[in-house]
Amino acid sequence: MIGKPALAALCIAACTTPLAAQGQSATDDPPVRYCSASISDADGEWQADRAVGFTDGKPATLYETYSWEPATREELEEGLTLRTSFSVRALSAEPLPKTFAAKDTAISFDFFIRPKTPGEEFHDPGYLFLHFYRETDPGERQSVFDTSLVTRMLTTRFNNGNFSIKAAFPINDVLAFGQGYDTLVWNVRSEVNELGGTTSHVEGALAIGAIRSRLAQIPKLRRALDRKAARFAQECEVPPRAVPVVSSYSD
Repeated sequence: MIGKPALAALCIAACTTPLAAQGQSATDDPPVRYCSASISDADGEWQADRAVGFTDGKPATLYETYSWEPATREELEEGLTLRTSFSVRALSAEPLPKTFAAKDTAISFDFFIRPKTPGEEFHDPGYLFLHFYRETDPGERQSVFDTSLVTRMLTTRFNNGNFSIKAAFPINDVLAFGQGYDTLVWNVRSEVNELGGTTSHVEGALAIGAIRSRLAQIPKLRRALDRKAARFAQECEVPPRAVPVVSSYSD
């Protein structure tokens, strides 16, 4: 039977043995590195990230992500704000495409509602839907018979009484629906009632031209990532490793 002093000696020997002797060879690939780039202006900021891995010692792109966040939320009315953001999904196919199609990009709408007065209770809005219309005036009344691009919204109620109401579209659907238009009108509407009608809770407009301008920043970000990836050892970071936990015992 091995006594505690001998067991402790074995532990010390194992903990001080070089990694190569514990099964990691000198030819093991280096850790994944992450390259980042950003472009910002008065309206918001694009953030781009690329993961560079290694196969047989050669660097290879694992995936890329791009996201745009506005500098501020748009205040629609007292207690109601809207944040519109864009994201390009992570791509893991090899080789990665030279350009990103609009179908790879999502546009998200996040409405945030807070009580106008502390303690005010909101009634449950039920099912809500975000509609886009081929119109330019948000004040023009829309009907259930008008053609619209629509998706169901996700409603979250917080303990403090605030609401978050979210919706997302593939950006190519929005651009295709808005082809030939500089602006699309949107409505947040209720589900169809027993009379076949819906109620609009809030209206606004989306500038299609601004979307196209923002998406045009993606190639610039990708070129910046290419430059960094070419010097990944100097320009890209290795994520911090978890600190190992050292256990001990006493008599």
